[in-house]
Amino acid sequence: MALTPTKLRHPPELNELKEVIGIQRKRKKRKEDKLLFCSMKQQLPGVDAKLQKIADSNMDEAPARRRAREAFKDIQLNIDHILFKTPCDGLKMKESYEVNSRGIEIFCKSWLPEASKPKATVFFCHGYGDTCTFFFEGIARKIALAGYGVFAMDYPGFGLSQGLHGYIPSFDGLVDNVIEHYSKIKENPEFHSLRTFIFGQSMGGAVALKMHLKQPKAWDGAVLVAPMCKIADDMVPSKLVTQMLIAMANVFPKRKLVPQKDLAEAAFRELKKKEQTAYNVIAYKDKPRLWTALEMLRTTQEIDDRLEEVSLPILILHGENDTVTDPSVSKALFEKAKSSDKTLKLYKDAYHSLLEGEPDELINQVFGDIISWLDDHSSKLLTLHDRKIKLRREEQTEAAMEKEEEERRREAAIASSPCLRPNFSAKGVTQDQLSKFRELHKKRLQLKSKSKFKTKLKDDAKTSQGNDHARSQKSGTEDLQVDVKESSCPLKCDAFAARKNDKDSKDNSNTSLVSAPKKQKLHWGLDTKERWERKSNM
Repeated sequence: MALTPTKLRHPPELNELKEVIGIQRKRKKRKEDKLLFCSMKQQLPGVDAKLQKIADSNMDEAPARRRAREAFKDIQLNIDHILFKTPCDGLKMKESYEVNSRGIEIFCKSWLPEASKPKATVFFCHGYGDTCTFFFEGIARKIALAGYGVFAMDYPGFGLSQGLHGYIPSFDGLVDNVIEHYSKIKENPEFHSLRTFIFGQSMGGAVALKMHLKQPKAWDGAVLVAPMCKIADDMVPSKLVTQMLIAMANVFPKRKLVPQKDLAEAAFRELKKKEQTAYNVIAYKDKPRLWTALEMLRTTQEIDDRLEEVSLPILILHGENDTVTDPSVSKALFEKAKSSDKTLKLYKDAYHSLLEGEPDELINQVFGDIISWLDDHSSKLLTLHDRKIKLRREEQTEAAMEKEEEERRREAAIASSPCLRPNFSAKGVTQDQLSKFRELHKKRLQLKSKSKFKTKLKDDAKTSQGNDHARSQKSGTEDLQVDVKESSCPLKCDAFAARKNDKDSKDNSNTSLVSAPKKQKLHWGLDTKERWERKSNM
């Protein structure tokens, strides 16, 4: 009798264990293959294994990005690119980290002319995924060597600033961070009197426009290089995919799931310059995070709807072959902006990165256009600066008018108080107390009238002093101000004397009125104004 082979059957637990081990092995293999592929893809020429490991490390948090930047700093500055060949002689450069009001540590840098005062200040807003330390190092040097003070910062979550890499929880919040940091610099007495320009590149153009829309009178002009007023249709996923991503963003806001084309491929025309972007190791190069993409989409839609509100002087520069940001929207911005001072320059055959990825001749041409525009507006803007001063004065006048209107309403409310009526009677209040309150009110009005008269007299004297400087030597006394008034305007002096005599006669006939310029103290130790304020607040 032949024996038939029988199939061994393992317990179910053992089969499940094998499946788990098999899945884990497959995952490990895929992870290793992915790391190997990424390593091969990002292998940098002239970089040893140690530096390559730093470049391939996880850059999600700021400390890792800062270590990578320090490791590659010297290599970056020696790249064979026109921007890195810009000399830094004669420039003062400073790097620092500052914690803003939201508790975020911001990286910032400045470039200032060493031998002279800056013509104006230029504040840079970098593009998506970028930093102010790589290519912008050369851009800032070129502008600073032309006589301008240049200031830059990395947005939270980008470059060397604190935050999850490439994550924008709120575009408005990002803009507020930029406004806060640059406002502090503008308030510095060293730069307070200088003209201020925004320099926005790609997504930084959207940041610059949002800053202007939030602060319409705060800036003297803007230079917008390929501004992200609208993302090109080729770079945006289909409507169905967009709707799915919007739904997923509410659940997985930080996930890197948004499909996109290679930005370097689309932005750089010259192959050699495109390959050099790999040395910008702290740039965000992964797929956009879901919520970041959603915020950028919302922002471009908002800007597209508010192009008519742009009122500051603008220089718009765009490549005609740009497939990252739409040049047709730059044309729309030029046509719709209500600013009377606007310039649009389109460069034939140029891609998105006008200052980094084009042939050297075109890069120099773009720089020439930018610096020429800044020079013209730095000298021309004297009238604009005067308008800014006038605007501040108008704001002060409006504040004074609002204060006066509030005081008038308060006076009307007090005048309509029932306790000032002749036949008023209330429980718990004696007739003597009512009489004393009415007397205080009367004295208060008299003192207020005298105070207004003296204030008007001083203002008239100051006006007269401004018209005749030779007779405007201040003595700090009221008599001298009256004398100056007499010498320049005798009619007003006569009116003043008549009114003064009339008041003196009234003061002599009524001992209850205040005759001295000092505040009269009542028997309880408070002057009439303080007593009235306390009484009115009861």
